[in-house]
Amino acid sequence: MSTPVLFAVAAVLFLVGACALGYVWLRRHDGPVGPLPGGPLRRGQLHNGSGGGAGGGAGAGATLARRIGTDGVTLVELQLDGDAASRMVGVFIHAGSLYLSCDLGFVGFRAPGTTMRVIQHLVVRLKRWHRRLGLTGRLTLRIDDERFRCRAVRVTDSHQLETLKAIVATNAIAFFGAPLRDPGRRPGTIRFFQLHPESSGTAEP
Repeated sequence: MSTPVLFAVAAVLFLVGACALGYVWLRRHDGPVGPLPGGPLRRGQLHNGSGGGAGGGAGAGATLARRIGTDGVTLVELQLDGDAASRMVGVFIHAGSLYLSCDLGFVGFRAPGTTMRVIQHLVVRLKRWHRRLGLTGRLTLRIDDERFRCRAVRVTDSHQLETLKAIVATNAIAFFGAPLRDPGRRPGTIRFFQLHPESSGTAEP
C-alpha cells in the first residue's frame, strides 16, 4: 500500500475515532453544548411537588415565568421523559401561557444567510424530538441552573397557531437584523406546545 493511501486511511480512521469520542462525550455531558445535543439534565434545583411555594405547581410556574420573562423567545435546555439526550429549544410567554416552539423550516428555511438555510435543511431532516414529545407529553426544562417539570400539549387551533407564528417571525427578524426571505417551494412549518408546570410530586427523570 502506497504512502499517500496509508495517510488517507489514517486520516479517515482518526476522523471516525474523533467523531465517536465526541459523540460519547456529548452523551455524557450534563446538558447540551450550544446547538449540539448533550446528555441528561442532572445539575440544578428541581422544582416540583405539591403546595404553593417555589417548589410546588403554582410556585414553580411563577418561578419559571420570571426566569423566561416577556421579552420574546428565550433559549432553555430541554430533556424529554424517557430520552437520555437534551437540547436547546426556544420558549416564550404569550397571554399568560408558556409555549415551546419546534422550528421545522418556518424560520430556518427563510433565514437571510445561505449557509444558515443549508444547515437548517439538514437539521430539519434529522429532527425527531417533536414527534417523541407528542407521544410522551412530559419534559424537564432547565434555565439558570433550575429545573422544571412540565406537561406539554400540542397547539392545533388554527387562529392560535397564526398568532404564535407571528410572534416567532417577529423575534427571528429582530435576531437576524433582516427580513425573512421567501422560502420558495419549501415553506417549512413549525410546531407549538403549550407547557403546564406540573403541580404534583413527580420523581426526577
